[in-house]
Order: sequence, then C-alpha cells, then structure tokens
Amino acid sequence: MRKDKEKAVELRLSGKSYNEIKDILKISKSTLSEWFKVMPESENIRQKLVADRKENDLLVLKKVNNKRSLYLDALYEKARSDAVIEYEIHSKTALFIAGLGLYYGEGNKASKYAVSISNSDYRVLAIFRNFLIRVCNISPGVIKSWLLLYPDLNEEICKEHWINKVHLGRDSFMKSTCIQGRHKTRRVSYGICTIGLGSRVLKNKILVWLDLMAQNMGK
Repeated sequence: MRKDKEKAVELRLSGKSYNEIKDILKISKSTLSEWFKVMPESENIRQKLVADRKENDLLVLKKVNNKRSLYLDALYEKARSDAVIEYEIHSKTALFIAGLGLYYGEGNKASKYAVSISNSDYRVLAIFRNFLIRVCNISPGVIKSWLLLYPDLNEEICKEHWINKVHLGRDSFMKSTCIQGRHKTRRVSYGICTIGLGSRVLKNKILVWLDLMAQNMGK
C-alpha cells in the first residue's frame, strides 16, 4: 500500500473528514473517495461527521438566537423607558392625545408588531397618520395601507379617495380584500382603509403611552 494511502486510511479511521485529510496530505478528494469506497468504516465515519456537524450548527444557532433575544429584550425595555419620558413631553399636545385616543378605540392592540388602525372615516386615518409622522417620527414612506371592499365598490376610485383625503402614497397600498357581506349593497362609499406599519419598538411605546394616559385621566 502506498504510504500516503496508508496514512490517509489511518486518518480516516481516526475520524477525519475528506477535507481535513486533503489539507493534511495534499491529496484530491476524488482520490480519497476512490480509496475509501471499499472501507465499510468510512460510511459510518461520514454519518457521524454529518451528525456532529448538525449538532454543532444547532449549538451555534442557539447561541446566536440567545444573543439576539437578549439584544431585543434590551431594545424593547429601552423603548418602554423612553416612552415614559416621551409621555411627559407630549402629554399636553393635542395630536398626541388624539392619536392615542384613536388607537385605544380603533387600533390593533393584539399583535406584538402591528401598529395599525382601520376605519371608514378618512378623518380618523388622517389624524393617525399625522400622529405617526409628527409624534412617532415615522417616515411617510414606511406607512402601508390596504382596503377592505365590498363587491360593488371600484377599487381604483376608492384608492383615489384615500390617497387624496389621507395623503397616502399610491405605492403604499397592499393588496385589497373583497368581502361579500350579507347583501350586495354598499355599506360604505369607499370601503374600510387600514394604515400602519410593523414595529415592535413603536408598539411597546404606544402600549406604555395608553397605560399612562389611562392612569392620568383616571385621577
């Protein structure tokens, strides 16, 4: 047996991978594959290496996830702390109180991420849009919108209404949803519009603001 082949077999039996043996002996993987294909032990070693690699990948992923979780926990805690300070700054501002009041009545409070509000009255959404931009410092381009329509409503006409009245961007609209309803009669003239964004940081702040507003108004 060639000395390099003998050494390669020895390394393989010790649990080395093809890449490790290739780097040590400077032998191509195709040659190693030809040598090891008659070794029953080689397949067992391959399976063990694959299993070990998967286990190691899971450990690495777990560490990454743990670090990310700690980072996000700290981020959300800071958002809640900042919200207390910001409440004192904005609590006498009409737009701040109006935005929170609308969110308390009409906003999505169930989701951890969604900061959105739905209504058929454009004035409600116009106020909330201004609240997001002026109070929460959200860029207008980040705000998304989508429509809930009945079959007899023209989607483009409805979009024009909400674009003009709420000052929504045309490219902000997601896919509209059409529902049948009990009767094919118009419930609302331009459908129900939802505007908002996904932000757990902002959601944490808004929930703190709502609690503080309730506490202060209950005194």
